[in-house]
Amino acid sequence: MSLAKANKVAVFFHRLGPYHFARLRAAGQLMAATAIEASNVDEVYCWDQVAGEDGFKRITLCTGEAVRTLPSAELAQRVYSALDQLKPEVVVIAGWAQKEGLAGMQWCMSRQIPVVIMSDSTEWDYFRVPWKEWVKRRILGLCSAAFVAGAPHLDYLVGLGMDRERIFLGFDTVDNSYFKVKSAEAKGQREHYAAEAGLPDRYFLTTARFVQKKNLGRLIDAFGKYRQLARERNPGDLLWSLVLGKHFSSQLKGVHNKKHRNGSQPHAAPLEQDLESGTGECPALPRQPSRPYQSHHHQGKTGKRAMRHRGYERWNGRYAQNQCCIC
Repeated sequence: MSLAKANKVAVFFHRLGPYHFARLRAAGQLMAATAIEASNVDEVYCWDQVAGEDGFKRITLCTGEAVRTLPSAELAQRVYSALDQLKPEVVVIAGWAQKEGLAGMQWCMSRQIPVVIMSDSTEWDYFRVPWKEWVKRRILGLCSAAFVAGAPHLDYLVGLGMDRERIFLGFDTVDNSYFKVKSAEAKGQREHYAAEAGLPDRYFLTTARFVQKKNLGRLIDAFGKYRQLARERNPGDLLWSLVLGKHFSSQLKGVHNKKHRNGSQPHAAPLEQDLESGTGECPALPRQPSRPYQSHHHQGKTGKRAMRHRGYERWNGRYAQNQCCIC
């Protein structure tokens, strides 16, 4: 057994999804990894549950209930109990905003166990508030190292006071072998999948949660600008479409009338609209009227404002059935 394999590492995630599972499986080949999942359900990532273990151990603190329903003291007690049982040599937490991760950090501080923080935040992806940045500096000051997605994320943590040599890249990884195999399978059935989803011949594809932070309104604005310029410069050319894809969990099937806490629909009911006139509203893009999403460089548009852009031809009404919408 290698020295790395002998290390006992506890990794906190709010909820395990497909890409978490793939990363933990890879980590399990190098070390004795245990995933501590806060809950197996939540209201943000409504994918189907990914069960089991594969090269790593797994502990779920809350089964069948969202973490937000649990008092902070009780959640901390469950975190302490899990860590006391595992006795890890290193604890890895996901960001600075999750209660379970902060409780794990507190456990580490009382036992002089090193903490590694994972982050894919940048300086410009949100409007930054000074007092919140001060809190992040304090949290980072308690961490021995950081694991980030790329260079912009590294620069952000350096700006918050962490030494550059203690920050490592490679956080937002995917299982390339999985996509290699599955893409080859899909290419072999291209016509079948295209017909099933009602896909056009040529299109731009994006897959994301239909929430405001993803800034899909800006994407749609850019797509509208593309179509406008294409018509002006090359009137006879075939225009590409835009396909917005999203995986829907079985948890959401048949709940067209159920609303999230911000009042938005979890997915759009079937609709057919002519957006060339610039009228109408798309419920697939959630709206948060309390405060629009902003960053240092731009302000995103969502909901009605985005859909009123005059650069579209049509909104295809297959969204609820086929997990995509086509503009």
